Parts: sequence; C-alpha cells; structure tokens
Amino acid sequence: MPSKNVPPIDVMTVDKTEITLPENTIHISHKGSYDPRADKGAKVVAWDTALKDGYDCNIVDHAAIETDVVFTDAGDYVLSGHCWDGSHMISTNVSEVSIKVNPAPPPPIKTSFGAKLQKDTPSNLITVANSMHLKTMRPASLALDTYAGGLPKALTDYYNAGFNIVQNVDYTNTDGGNVVDYLPVTEVPKWRKNFDLLCQNITNNLDLKRIKIAIGNEPINRLYYQGDFNNYLNQLSIAIEIAKPYGINVVSGAMHLRLVQAVKNNLTGDTRIVYTKQLMDFEKSHDTWACNIHHQFEEGKPNDIEDFVTLSNWLSAYVSKSVMSNEISMKSVQPIQISKFMDDAKEAKYPIYMFWSGDNFNGALPTGANSLGDALNQGLVLSHIGESVRDYLK
Repeated sequence: MPSKNVPPIDVMTVDKTEITLPENTIHISHKGSYDPRADKGAKVVAWDTALKDGYDCNIVDHAAIETDVVFTDAGDYVLSGHCWDGSHMISTNVSEVSIKVNPAPPPPIKTSFGAKLQKDTPSNLITVANSMHLKTMRPASLALDTYAGGLPKALTDYYNAGFNIVQNVDYTNTDGGNVVDYLPVTEVPKWRKNFDLLCQNITNNLDLKRIKIAIGNEPINRLYYQGDFNNYLNQLSIAIEIAKPYGINVVSGAMHLRLVQAVKNNLTGDTRIVYTKQLMDFEKSHDTWACNIHHQFEEGKPNDIEDFVTLSNWLSAYVSKSVMSNEISMKSVQPIQISKFMDDAKEAKYPIYMFWSGDNFNGALPTGANSLGDALNQGLVLSHIGESVRDYLK
C-alpha cells in the first residue's frame, strides 16, 4: 500500500439524462472512491456545469453529496463534479454527465369555430352567432383604396360582443360581380400608407391576439382578380412586412383545397394550379400566421379531394405551419354531416374553421332533409345547417 494518501476518484450518478420541459429537475449524487486512510468525515464535493448553449441551470447545493439540478431553458448541458478527501486531496478525475433538456411541446391546438354571416343587422347577426356558440366572426371586407382611418363598425361590433375577428382587407374589393386587377405597381405606395394606418388603428384599439388580417379574398379566383399574380404576392408580402412590427398576424386571402389537391397530384393545364403552387411556396418562406384555405362540400358531386384531414395535414407539412379556413361552404349536405366536418377540423388541428353562410335558406325543410340551401340562418331563425352547428358546439 502506498505510504501517501491516494487521491479519491469521483463518480457522478444522475436519475435522468434527458427531460422535456415543463419537467425541469434531475437528481445527482456523488459516489466517490476514497483511500481507506482518508478522513471520511471530511468529504467535500463540488458540482459545476459546462454549458453548450449558453444557458445556465440551478444546482441547489454545490457542496452536497446529493442534490437537485433545476433547468429553466432547453439546451444541452454538461454537469461536472470532483471531490476532496479528509487529507484535502483533490480527485484526479472530473466526473461528467451530459444532460439534454428538450423544449416544451407546443400547447394543443383548440379549434375556434366561426362564420361569415350576412344580410342582416349587426345586432341580429351577433344574436345568431351567440345562439350557435361561435367564437370567431368574419366581417365584410375592407377596401383601402378610399380608407381614411378608423375601424369598420361591423368589426368593432363583433369585437365588443366578445368575438375574435378574421378581417379581410384588400386594396379594391371584389364580390364576384366585378373583376379587379391585382394591386397595380402604381398603387403600392398608397397600399403601404393606408395599410400602415389600419395597423395603427388596430393596435390602438384592439387586443392583437383576437384579430387576424386576411389579404384579399380568394386571390386565385379568376372571377375576382386578373393580371399578374406576382402583384398579389407582393401585396401580401408588404402587408406582412408592415404588420409584423405591430404584432398583427396576417394570412392570405385563401387558396382552394381542391387546387391544393391538384398541386399534390402534379396536375397541369390550369393557371389556377400554377398560382396555387406559387402561393404555397410563398407561405413556406414567409411569416403568415397560418395557411388559409377555402373549400366547398356539396352533396351529389364527386369528391374532388382525397380526404379533408389527409390533404390538410399534407399542406400543413408542405408550408410548415397550421392550416386554417375563413370560408367553408356547404350546399345540399345532410345536417348530420356537419359534425363530421367539424370533427375533421379538430383532427387536422385547424386553429380557425369558419363557415360561410350563403344566400339560400333551407329552414322550411323538415329536420333531417337535405339542406338545399347554404345559409346558416335567415334573420334569427337557424337553418338545419345552423342548427347542426349549434348542436355540435353547445
């Protein structure tokens, strides 16, 4: 046996080498090997960390034989320790253990169901929306070519009634009765000025968590727009650039899901498919809040998408963000189908899923009959589609 005290050998043990926030604590302990001649009562342990990501952690007691380590930030950490014996000999080794702290998973997405109701007074529409237990409303589109400030009354009425808002904003409105040019280059300065003024008014008056701005409405619809599609992409890009410093979330005016299916299937021969692919690629590389889609369910017509959930998930993976909709229309569908549509929205993790209330009311039909119309209501009376939405959400 050597005549001199042999330095101890430090051994560190941990109960976990990987955790995922919000779990934030591991337990470490020291299992040193000591020379029998050392003074066992004078053991001293020193714990420390070497950081790879620049974050720190909290070692509860740096000198305890056993202690906890508490992490606040995700990252890769190296815990190290060494010990002393009673003869004040330092351990010849430094024991190290790597710890991986994963970030907390995102909170589960809860689908907010809503609608675009129309053709009635704001007070009646609010009453109807509440009767269906809706959370998000889409007011009439706002044109900025003549904008002079303030916020639309419909927007503020819905907002003050407690609803979240998806507000369509364009330079010049189109309703299908007129075809307008994509934002002309000559009008870009005015678009910038007026959109910035709108963002100022939103920021000064609204909780930004409760509003999303959709730029245009169905920009790929040839009944609404004409010209160079790149002008629309430029308009959307400018809106994102201006809105982001304010903290306002922007989405596109929507692509049609059946055209997304055509892109997925590599179909050609239709300019709308080309534009849809361009918008998808834009969404992939730009900071839109979600990828906005429109879709129509219509009884008796061949299904033009493979499956709503499957295609939505494919699109979400392609653009690397959630998919939402501020317009789902239904025509001649059985009321019993509505619950399936809404279940699919939840399964596909849509943060927002909004019905479009059309022009044809079906309230006179007996319960369970085909919903020949596409309106959710007429005045304060719900159609069978509206009743199905109400019953699902109640």
